[in-house]
Amino acid sequence: MDDSRQPLLTPNFDKDGYPVMPNTHWPVRERNNSYLNTERNGLPNMEHDSYGSIDRLPLGNGNMDDNGRANVDTTVSLRVEYKGFTRHSFMVVPMILLYFFSAGVIGSLLPQYTQFFKSEEIAGRDPVYSKHKFNACAHVNHSDPGYQIYVEIQQETAKWTLYFSIASLVPSLLGNLIFIPLSDIYGRKFVFLLTLIGAIVKHGLSSYVVYYKLDLSYFIIGQVFDAISGSYMTFLAMMFTYTCDLLSSGKGRTIGIVMMELLLGIIFTATSFLTGYLLEWIGFFWPLALSTFVLVLALILLVFCVPETLPISNKLAVTNKRPFVRLEEVFQSMLEAFKFYFTHKSKLKRLKYILLIGGFTFMCIPYMNRGTMEVLYQLGQPFCWSATKIGWFSAFKIGIAAMVAMVGTFLMQKCLADDSIAMVGISGAVISYIVEGLATSDFVLYMVPVLTCSSGLPIPMIRSLMSSLTPAEKQGAVFGSIGAVETFCSLIGALSNNVIYIGTIKIMNGFVFLIMGAITCIGVVFILAYMYVARTRIPDDRHEITTNEIIVDAS
Repeated sequence: MDDSRQPLLTPNFDKDGYPVMPNTHWPVRERNNSYLNTERNGLPNMEHDSYGSIDRLPLGNGNMDDNGRANVDTTVSLRVEYKGFTRHSFMVVPMILLYFFSAGVIGSLLPQYTQFFKSEEIAGRDPVYSKHKFNACAHVNHSDPGYQIYVEIQQETAKWTLYFSIASLVPSLLGNLIFIPLSDIYGRKFVFLLTLIGAIVKHGLSSYVVYYKLDLSYFIIGQVFDAISGSYMTFLAMMFTYTCDLLSSGKGRTIGIVMMELLLGIIFTATSFLTGYLLEWIGFFWPLALSTFVLVLALILLVFCVPETLPISNKLAVTNKRPFVRLEEVFQSMLEAFKFYFTHKSKLKRLKYILLIGGFTFMCIPYMNRGTMEVLYQLGQPFCWSATKIGWFSAFKIGIAAMVAMVGTFLMQKCLADDSIAMVGISGAVISYIVEGLATSDFVLYMVPVLTCSSGLPIPMIRSLMSSLTPAEKQGAVFGSIGAVETFCSLIGALSNNVIYIGTIKIMNGFVFLIMGAITCIGVVFILAYMYVARTRIPDDRHEITTNEIIVDAS
């Protein structure tokens, strides 16, 4: 039986005049033992479903004025026990793993295929280069024609990687701003469905391009289609929104977000390791075909097994609205993603949002594009790694980061706040960028995964902090803003990193990583500022609306 189809629950009253939720023995108490400290008392209107209840809703009849209009200045916060992941809702996990497996395959494969395609193209144009099979790591003479061609291949690979990033990220900015906040109205499954369909088209078309050895420009068609449907960032935001629907704010939600990051680490570790071997054994086509098939399985799981966490009455209310009203809600959903930073009634909270998103931005600009730059870096001088070696490095780096995320977060939360954990991680990231940029041997490069093991902690910590500042009915909006910023950071990072790499490859291959470390240092400043604000008693707005809280005691 679907609990989400139950009618709205109306509380009864106990002998002392306090409301009791029907079919439970849960007394509803207010702090300071005074019931509903408002001018007009009324029954709290709580919408219940199998995943918990909405945290913040208007009062019932007591929130109406004499003309029957809603009084929006008085709200009640309902603190209820979230159900957490049930056997039914846990089916979202295998769907997520399948999606990110396919994303890991194409993310690792595309830069390597681009370099292979450009090498074949140039070899066909220059028979001398084709015959001698120039080995960049065996030659240090920069005046050698073979070296000049090698540099051209590296620059062309970086250039096309930049084109793919622009085609993928620019359209997805709009998709993130629309689809993620709309999940608060139309449901999480609706947005999951859009992103999966876009990914299937992208991977299927990429398989077709590789099989028939078409020009690289055909990849852009699939990238754009995937981006319009939201792409990777929208799916990622939905994953965290879905998790927050099931878990209450605080340490429980932080652990849930970190565990989702851990799952991503595990699947990307396996994908990096497996893709390297698949490329050497069976070439480029079959891994892409496999990733397309995996996405179809994820779509089947979503449609038939994954439950919706948005209350059904929210969606029923939407279906009864006229088309122009729905269109207005689309634009409103876009605005909701930015209200936290510009129009929030509390100046203190607004400052916290701005500082957190600032730290997140300067952390993500280098971080989101790091893997692609590492592949280009490792393919060239002085390493000249094979696909298998690149896969081992990626698996090693992501695996260590995943273990630290799981164990480190659990241990550090016993003695450190979330923002302090973020600071530990972001400091480790700065050091790892510097070491990677200066590396000249395989041994030094393999030290990078050890140094960067904590660099994945700041992002889930900041997500958790921002989610905890936000009421339940705005979770989609706040993750929509985070998703839009992530997409923007990926675009800026792809543009800046590739341009720097192209311009400095003849001078210093690893110079781009030193720039990444410098950008991350700016994020350190924002996080330090947030830590100061969070620990300092700053007077907040006197005109901020106070919120009465009803605590549902499940004991």
